[in-house]
Amino acid sequence: MAIAVVLVGEQASSLRPDLESLGLETASSVDETEADRVFVLGIGSDAHSALLHGTREDVAGVVRIDGSPPVAAARAGDFRAPVLAVVAEEDEGDAYAFAKALTNHGVLNETVVYDDVPRGFVGAHEHATKDVWRLLRRFIGVPSPD
Repeated sequence: MAIAVVLVGEQASSLRPDLESLGLETASSVDETEADRVFVLGIGSDAHSALLHGTREDVAGVVRIDGSPPVAAARAGDFRAPVLAVVAEEDEGDAYAFAKALTNHGVLNETVVYDDVPRGFVGAHEHATKDVWRLLRRFIGVPSPD
């Protein structure tokens, strides 16, 4: 089964080599891949746009690392795809409001909040970055080398 990760924005695109080394296809849009399962990943200011792909029927899951969530779309019941949200402590309120709205509409979701870690932690905070990779691999279904 082919798995693709659509990378939304420059920060997410910087993960392309690491994702491809895991045997994953990467793409810039959902429409340019023919993979059996498609995930969409956004980091920081691009996370919002990435999450909105979760309203599509042809997306297996969406990942938000940092950035603001589309709470209104979640409250409206627009989401279909499972969501993994990984955020810094200062975004905890919005993250949990988003998770609650998804849960209220039966959408599978996981929210991870890193205490005492600032926004923009991917690549800047060793423990959080390593954990993001663990969570991402698990969410997408790629076995961990550990």
